[in-house]
Amino acid sequence: MALETLVALAGDPFQVDDAMQVTVSFRAAATLALYNPSSVVAIELIDTDGETVLQTREGADIQNVGVGARRVVFNAVDTVGFYYVRTTFVPQLGDDETIDNHSIQVANLAAVAVAGVLSVDEIRGDFLGSFGADDLFDMLVEEDEDGVPQPILPDATIAAHIRQQAAYVERALEVHLKTTRFACRPELTIPGGTPLVHGEDYDEEVDPLDMQWPHSGGPAGILTLPHNPVWRITRARIIYGQTVLYTLPTRWFNLNRNHGVVRMIVDSGSYEFAQSAIAYSATFGWILGAAGMRGQKWPLVWALDYEGGLPSVPEDVKALIGWRAVSTLLPVAARRANRAAVQSQSTSKDGVSRSMSVADSQPGGRFSALLQADAIKEWCSKEKIDEMRRLVRGSAKVF
Repeated sequence: MALETLVALAGDPFQVDDAMQVTVSFRAAATLALYNPSSVVAIELIDTDGETVLQTREGADIQNVGVGARRVVFNAVDTVGFYYVRTTFVPQLGDDETIDNHSIQVANLAAVAVAGVLSVDEIRGDFLGSFGADDLFDMLVEEDEDGVPQPILPDATIAAHIRQQAAYVERALEVHLKTTRFACRPELTIPGGTPLVHGEDYDEEVDPLDMQWPHSGGPAGILTLPHNPVWRITRARIIYGQTVLYTLPTRWFNLNRNHGVVRMIVDSGSYEFAQSAIAYSATFGWILGAAGMRGQKWPLVWALDYEGGLPSVPEDVKALIGWRAVSTLLPVAARRANRAAVQSQSTSKDGVSRSMSVADSQPGGRFSALLQADAIKEWCSKEKIDEMRRLVRGSAKVF
């Protein structure tokens, strides 16, 4: 009787045009313990149609990399999609051959937007390519020990610089580059309620806002949120300390989206009189006035949950991140292409004497001229950061 076996694959998703290293593991279904099958006859790569055999690995091509683990390397494919790996093996001596089929994904990872902003392909084509693709790309490639051309700037390196510059620009512009869910005191609930869960119900936590009467905004009641733009209010409450006093209709909170300013307008509706009265009184300052608190604050009273940030990244913000990434990538490329920092070298006519000068004072190396290009200098300047901040954020706030 054949041993019941669970077969698992590891390694995907793979990058299109890159070799695929697939690890196959074998476990006894009853105990989940890894075990070595009697033999692994073949491991095949099947096309996306589920029928065509593209590559077959047998014998010495199947590496034993540990108990219950076998590894094969398939040649790169040039089309994205879901392929299949068919493993033919004999669980125990005397058993019949067993066949297992698993799907694997091949994706164009370089085309995926890093940090939701730019892809590696866009950096190579739209930014580095603007300097003259053929010459520059030749300079960004070197041969390995086997004479195979390899990129000086691998996809992972470019992606890391995109992430770093996206984070910097996000902080410098004081705006989130993607829609973000903000929650105020997510752990506070009314009796019987359920606290919000980070990552599922919200992304970041914010503090409650103070209430002061009389308010500079007049009788309408104006609150200024700490972020902008803001797209919608998802929950509104009045809290006192660690107690939720009231949950209010979100339609009472009218947004100036670009500036993150909320105007509270209590209109008529089919709500409990007590709830409407307390909110209306809070808006017009009756409670504070009656309590002799004119001109004073109620600290941390308004608890507003909302969604803010840029709904999509504007092209000029992408350009800001892209050019800043290029400005940090080119010095890395120069260093990797010329690790000895050789500036110049010469050999005498008879070949006996040789001289070489070394300099690492130029961070851009062979690309130093590119780093002085007007486009890079402009997009990496403080003036450009200030200009972009004015464009993506509200021009004024109301307190």
